[in-house]
Amino acid sequence: MERLVDTLWEEWLSGPTPGGSACVNEEIRGILWGFAAPRMEEETFLLSGGRLRIFRRLRKLWPNSQFAGQYELGSLLVIPQKRRGKVGLRVPGELFSQLRAPPQRSASGSWAWIRGVWGTTGAFYIPKSGYYLLFRVEKQKNEEQILARVLQRLGVTVGFRRRGTVTEYLLRNKKTIVMFLESMHLPYTAQALQEKGRMRALRDHANKQVNCDAANIRKSLETAYRQIALINALEERVGLGELAPKLRELVELRRQYPSISLKELGQQLSQPVSKSTVEYRWNKIRQYAELMLGDTFEDPAPEAGAEGAPKTNQYRKE
Repeated sequence: MERLVDTLWEEWLSGPTPGGSACVNEEIRGILWGFAAPRMEEETFLLSGGRLRIFRRLRKLWPNSQFAGQYELGSLLVIPQKRRGKVGLRVPGELFSQLRAPPQRSASGSWAWIRGVWGTTGAFYIPKSGYYLLFRVEKQKNEEQILARVLQRLGVTVGFRRRGTVTEYLLRNKKTIVMFLESMHLPYTAQALQEKGRMRALRDHANKQVNCDAANIRKSLETAYRQIALINALEERVGLGELAPKLRELVELRRQYPSISLKELGQQLSQPVSKSTVEYRWNKIRQYAELMLGDTFEDPAPEAGAEGAPKTNQYRKE
């Protein structure tokens, strides 16, 4: 199955930008805004980045933008010698001022700009539990606030943390991430994330059920082991003949079925009873053993049963 992160970047790279040329311009501005601080070289600004997909996206968008009539994208590219190092853009000052203009205040224009910024600075992680979508911005503080203001204007609540010169803006709630992806016009990824969330929920539920069943089985076996140990000690030192018929029947059934649960044990009796009644009767047997042997035996505390509180004279035959 194709990894969701790969699906996300492929959709970002090849998908359309709804909203016409104005939104195309905004996405290009967002992409270039996300680059690290530019380096000035005479009357030009050098922007460089390590993500080659950024330049592939620019090549797709550029012909439909207002900037195509001024410069060809190929004339701005800076390819490192021997194709080693980061690809860059050498942007004339006049064009740079247009590209770095603040994003439009319209929702469509702002989301197009966010989509561009995401392409340059974004990351998406899916650990064993939870989801992390973030922007990792290497900017001066006043420039970082531009991104924060745009997200706030769009109603997107993000957390943030600083790591050296980098500020990370984070989304960690799956529902919020899905809405965010849809707003960036990445519907296929949003749908795939929802499907993955459903599969995770089913898997987690199944794991919890298995763990719960395993714990119940282990508890039942431990209880049965203690009960058989009590029976053996009582029989060797005192005998079982003085037990009431109902209690003796329960003892014999436990010997016959050493691994079944208390609930199942209750259903095997000649007159089936509930689990709480079985617990109550075992408590009577335990108390009788402690009284006769002067020893202490561990056993689960009984739940309220139908036979009332135990009495000392109820251990023996009626």
